Amino acid sequence: MDNSSTCCFIGHKHLTITPILRETIKNEVIHLITKKGVTRFLFGSKSYFNTLCYSIVSELQKSFPHIRRIYVRADYVEIEGHYESYLLSRYEETYYPKSAIGSTRLAYVKRNQDMIDNSLYCVFYYDSSYTLGKGTKVAFEYAKKMKRNIINTYDLTSPNTQFCRYRQKLFVKTTKNGCFLPISAKTSARFTESG
Repeated sequence: MDNSSTCCFIGHKHLTITPILRETIKNEVIHLITKKGVTRFLFGSKSYFNTLCYSIVSELQKSFPHIRRIYVRADYVEIEGHYESYLLSRYEETYYPKSAIGSTRLAYVKRNQDMIDNSLYCVFYYDSSYTLGKGTKVAFEYAKKMKRNIINTYDLTSPNTQFCRYRQKLFVKTTKNGCFLPISAKTSARFTESG
């Protein structure tokens, strides 16, 4: 799989879905498709974030019919025909990562790592104060270690952060004097470029 044209989505199981979060994800996905050449989107399961991202990418597929939705399973190494048919009615492809075979309780961790390994871009919803699980934190740290391009939508939509867009550029409002400054690697952890 060519990871330069691939993006994965990983986020907390529980979160509050707001209009600004939905709009932020939609804008980021459009940017990835139109400016970065992303055509493949990898999805896991069992989180509100995944469900939200799946609905956004599916909606955008009407305008960008060349993009592909891929479900990366953490359950069921082998699947029967009816379940495979069900999955392929929602996704263009599905697979079970070889690295997750036999890992039982670690299957979700291995699945997330496989998604990160096969992606250049990782869209996260990661709040470091989240206490209901550690899977997203483990995946986020792994993506940083692997030097992936990370877009943390939590940072973009946190109530403590104010952003605006102007001429396709993103700006953040500073707390010191209330001025808006352009986002760069120095002013935000929003987008961590590799290399």
